[in-house]
Formats: sequence, C-alpha cells, structure tokens
Amino acid sequence: MKKLLLLLFSFFLLGSPSVNAEGSIDTLMKIGKGDVEKGLDHMWKSADEGNSTALFFLGNLFFELGNPKEAELLLNQASELNHPAAMKFLATGYFKGLLGDTDYKKATYWFEKASLYGNINSMVYLGVIYRDGLGIDPSVPYRKNLKTSYMWFTIAGILKEESPGDKEPEEFAKEVATYLSKSEIDDANNLANKWINDTLIKDVTIPSIPGPEDFNN
Repeated sequence: MKKLLLLLFSFFLLGSPSVNAEGSIDTLMKIGKGDVEKGLDHMWKSADEGNSTALFFLGNLFFELGNPKEAELLLNQASELNHPAAMKFLATGYFKGLLGDTDYKKATYWFEKASLYGNINSMVYLGVIYRDGLGIDPSVPYRKNLKTSYMWFTIAGILKEESPGDKEPEEFAKEVATYLSKSEIDDANNLANKWINDTLIKDVTIPSIPGPEDFNN
C-alpha cells in the first residue's frame, strides 16, 4: 500500500490536475524536515503503531490522490480506533458514494459512531437520513423516523458551537416539527436531552500527528 501511495505521489508531482493534496504534502514535508518520502515513512510508522490520526491522514491522502478503495481501508482502521473525524469522513463517503457505491446503512452506522464523540455534522446527516428514510427499514412507521430526525437535529442544535452555517440544525428541526404532534415533539426533546446526558462521550482524546521531534531519524 505504501508503494502505491508513492506511485500516486509521482503522478501528483507531475502535475495531475485531478488531485488536490498540497496541504497534505506540506505536512509530510514538515515531518520529514523537507523530505516528503521521509515524512511519509514517519507517518506510516506511526500508523502501523496504531496512531488513529496518522491512519486518518493517510486515508485522506489516498482519497485526495484518487484511490478511494485504499482510502476506505485506512479510514476504517482509524474509525475502529475511535477517531471521530475519520468516522465522519468515512460515513460521508458512504453517504455520497465517494468510496464506491452509495451505502446508507454503513453511512448511518458511522454517523452514529461519530455523533457519540460530539461530531455535529454527523448529527445533522442523521437528521437528514431519518427525515428522508434513506436506507431505513421500510417497516418502521414514517412518523417514528420523523421523530428520530427531529431528535438528531435538536441534539445538533443544542451542542453546536456558536458559528453559523448555511442552515442551522434548529431550522431543520422546525421544518420537521410541522409534521409532528406536540406530544411527539415533547418526546423527541426528552430523548435528545437523555442522549446528551447519558450517551454522549464528553471526554475525547485524539492523538496528534507525530512531529519531527517524535522520531530519532
């Protein structure tokens, strides 16, 4: 896999117009003290040692360089090590079909995992998934899905930072609320608060990307 990444690098360095990996290469340059290949060696060593951020970095790099299958493997490894950004990236890839075929069930699974660690964007995606019934068991009543959608939009609205996006989670929640009864809304609000109090993982430690000082050569 590492040899494949080096091959993809060669295409990038020759000026391939289809990739955008300048930022990642700058990071490898810093880690390798000016040597991209040495930086890649260090990053791969850290990934082999189980550093989830290094795995996420390499998965993202494979994706930037146009190899989604290898990206998926590394992003899965990082996600299994509880890296929220990797989970969200992986879920978005499944949701949008960026890693191959669209897979809403896998997307839902990883959006739910990322939400446990407070990833607001994943919560909004879950609201959309349940609102639109994407990959959801067709036997589940539509109103139940809408209530779940409202719950996720509400959770995102409570936990989000004070930085406006294109559309706020509260706006999505209000739209869904027009199809729900007051008792359904009250129940969804109670479920949202219970999830925040009982399920949300509040102390999240994400390993840093190794720097030059972390290596002896």
